[in-house]
Amino acid sequence: MHHPSLTDMSTIEMMDYEATRAEFEGYQAKRNAPRPATGLIYWMLNNAWSSLHWNLFDYYLHPAGSYFGAKVGSRIEHVAYDYNKGTVYLINHSLNREGAGSIDIELIGLDGRSLAKRTISADIEPNVSGNVSRSIGKVPGLFEIEDAAFLRLLLRDAQGNIPSRNIYWLSASADELDWDESTWSHTPQTSYADFTALDKLKAAPILASVDEKGRKNNTIVSITLRNEADVPAFFFRFNLVDGNGEDVVPVVWSDNYVTLWPHEELFSK
Repeated sequence: MHHPSLTDMSTIEMMDYEATRAEFEGYQAKRNAPRPATGLIYWMLNNAWSSLHWNLFDYYLHPAGSYFGAKVGSRIEHVAYDYNKGTVYLINHSLNREGAGSIDIELIGLDGRSLAKRTISADIEPNVSGNVSRSIGKVPGLFEIEDAAFLRLLLRDAQGNIPSRNIYWLSASADELDWDESTWSHTPQTSYADFTALDKLKAAPILASVDEKGRKNNTIVSITLRNEADVPAFFFRFNLVDGNGEDVVPVVWSDNYVTLWPHEELFSK
């Protein structure tokens, strides 16, 4: 997959986030399939040496992009995009959360312009995952993508809460695999999705407000973010440092490596 040269580090975090989320979402989505996915092993939690891959926490105990990809893909109630079919999966692994809900679907270009927008009703059933393609067909607007675009899926429950907010970056061109030449260990790739257009994203100023609550052995900091721009703010992260600019670890974030819609407000801690 051809990702942009934003920086070597951020590109690696993007790829790890994207790949790890897909791994966990693929398992979650297929739990109720005729030939269900029955388990998942991720190698590994953390490394005993410095590394950019194969960990959820790095050597310095920073939660990596892969950590948040795994966290998003493992939500109890979740809405996920099927890259292959261009449809949406509704996932619910709880035993008691049910009722009428809805899924908000919006696709925007890199300039912030809305390419497609739709809200559909969703019947949330306990302990069920399934493709809701019968309700929506394919995600609208996919053929409107000129180079790259962002897809946002919001799952709302009957009370109006949003248990799942999920954002994807999509390319006008897709990865193509040569299945005829596939072996047990390798499948050749003949063409690649192109995300170089992400290098052209305009800067998006972020307004952050902080509410700090101290406890005896730790501190909880709630952060409200607002994108002040007319364009999306893509895949930015928080990093906690002390008065000398040195990293403070470990830190537990409710979310990180986030993308904000134009003028969208998001709460994190």
